[in-house]
Amino acid sequence: RHPVPVLGKLSLSEAFGHASFLLAGTAFLDPDILNLRVLSVMAGSATLVFTYFHPVGHPLWIPFGWNALFILINSSHIYRILAERAEADTLPPQAVFLWRSVFAAHGIDLVDFAKLFRAGTWVTLRKGATLQEEGQPSNSVFLIVRGGADIFFEGKNTHALSNHQFIGDFGLGSGIIVREPMTGIARVVTNQQTTCLVWRRQQLHDLIEAKPELRAGIQAAISADIMRKLQVARGEYGEYGWVRWVR
Repeated sequence: RHPVPVLGKLSLSEAFGHASFLLAGTAFLDPDILNLRVLSVMAGSATLVFTYFHPVGHPLWIPFGWNALFILINSSHIYRILAERAEADTLPPQAVFLWRSVFAAHGIDLVDFAKLFRAGTWVTLRKGATLQEEGQPSNSVFLIVRGGADIFFEGKNTHALSNHQFIGDFGLGSGIIVREPMTGIARVVTNQQTTCLVWRRQQLHDLIEAKPELRAGIQAAISADIMRKLQVARGEYGEYGWVRWVR
């Protein structure tokens, strides 16, 4: 035993026992999930030392075995988190810029955006390509990365969309996720060479069902885009004329 300030005389085993509880308490205070799991592994490792070299003179195998299992579980999660962060770091610069411009402000971190990005398809379309037909089933959600598109409602060119705006997002802004194709409310045609990130509704549904925080972030990003569209419509159609335009 050796004297320790405040705690009195402790053996090395008892010191590891105190360290395990101190580390466990610190883990509960850290909001970062990776730090929490690392601290939990450290706390569990200190507990292994304490329970194996226990002051009573023999190992306490029950807590030793359970803590070994907890260490294994947390270690697997640490590996997964680090692997996901490493994968996110390989995103191309254009994708990172899109994340910062559209999603970062709405609580979607780069790791979750990497999953969203890889679930979609990055495509470049020529001028005059049709993205959606009025009154016809549409099974895709588009996000314009660079370029633009014209909106035709009942044959009339009503307005244009530009960078970082969504197409085919009906229902998503209010949290309604539909797997099946939706009926297009307008015809959408690119007015220049346009790069888009495109998701199938089924893929998007499966992804956000598994990640509630991603659902909330996408909903917020689409809601912000809807407000942007309403502001444009109000400017073009007056205080009340935009109601027909957004139906």
